[in-house]
Amino acid sequence: MVTVLALGAALAYGVADFLGGAVARKSTALRALTWCVPVGLLVVLVSALLSGGDAAPGPMALGFLGGLSGGAGLITFYRALARGPMSVVAPVSALAAAILPVGVGVLQGERLDASVIAGVLLCLIAIGLVSMEPGPTPATGPDTPPGAGAASGADAPSGANAPPSADAPPGTNATPRAGVALGANAPLAADVPPGADALPGADVAPGAGDVVPSAGVAAVGSQPSADVAVGAESGAGVAVGAGSGAGVLLGADGWRRLLDSGPLMAGLSGACFGIFFVLLKAAGDGTGLWPIVGARVGTLTVVVVALLVVAVRGSGLGPRVSGRTLIGLALLSGTLDAGANALYFLAAHKGMLSLAAVLTSLYPAITVLLARIAYSERLRVVQRVGMAVAVAGVALVTVG
Repeated sequence: MVTVLALGAALAYGVADFLGGAVARKSTALRALTWCVPVGLLVVLVSALLSGGDAAPGPMALGFLGGLSGGAGLITFYRALARGPMSVVAPVSALAAAILPVGVGVLQGERLDASVIAGVLLCLIAIGLVSMEPGPTPATGPDTPPGAGAASGADAPSGANAPPSADAPPGTNATPRAGVALGANAPLAADVPPGADALPGADVAPGAGDVVPSAGVAAVGSQPSADVAVGAESGAGVAVGAGSGAGVLLGADGWRRLLDSGPLMAGLSGACFGIFFVLLKAAGDGTGLWPIVGARVGTLTVVVVALLVVAVRGSGLGPRVSGRTLIGLALLSGTLDAGANALYFLAAHKGMLSLAAVLTSLYPAITVLLARIAYSERLRVVQRVGMAVAVAGVALVTVG
């Protein structure tokens, strides 16, 4: 039963991410979340009322904290995508989200059979493989047209680390537990300054409204041959040499630069998603679906804070989610995401945390498969291997 529920959660999460990505591609990720998250809260609230259970403050608080953690992981994941290559960020985040609950489960005394352990290990490997995306394409030089690295439209890639094609189908970049896939064409908010002629390699932080040049890439307004070393904060001590080829140093504390790195932030986002899994397990199983209600309120809180930050900055949210089809996809995405929360919650309380979390974390495979079916997108060899490894891992877990 645990296997069925957890795989059901993975299926629902994967489809929700795919549909959310389709909406975000026509608008922005934050716009999509303003539809997906509230409808998800409404769905779980009605379900909790119908299913009964005790809406105790303790379990509700744990659920709320889990929702805050999941929402914070989402924002951190966006920033990680702007700081590091997708081929590194996505697998690191997905693996961290799966490994942390396994560690907690083992510390709490969970013991798995040998075949189940082998299956879990294969599933962890599969999660990393199916989440891998191509790295950024090499810069073509200073004559590359503006927008190659940082587009100002709502459908622009979120940075140079997005897949090379600006028309890549949504859902290829499976986002761990966001409820919406951050595809190459789905920035958090369309607040990149219009006409920001960043040269190839510039990383655009979604929702940040600033362009941070990558190391070795000429910054806007600097000479093409300048070597740029980027710190965590632009403008912190700038030493400029004279003439062509001058070395430009944006000085910053080394620790801050390390903390702002893509892989480290990806691991942090995955840890936030893993904490979400752990806290829902800790909420207890005698409370019905009320902890899920608390979790959705927590996630909604994070979205509201993000909206307020964008409003204070005076940044635009991008195109509205309009049209019956697009709104319908957003509502369906939020409903499926809420259903996936409930399925995982039930799986975690009917069996071991480590097993439920790992099987649920296979959802990127679903998103990748849907992109293959709907958009005839070719699967990379590493993703095909990941699919096969996932099947083998699930088979071992089921037999065990």
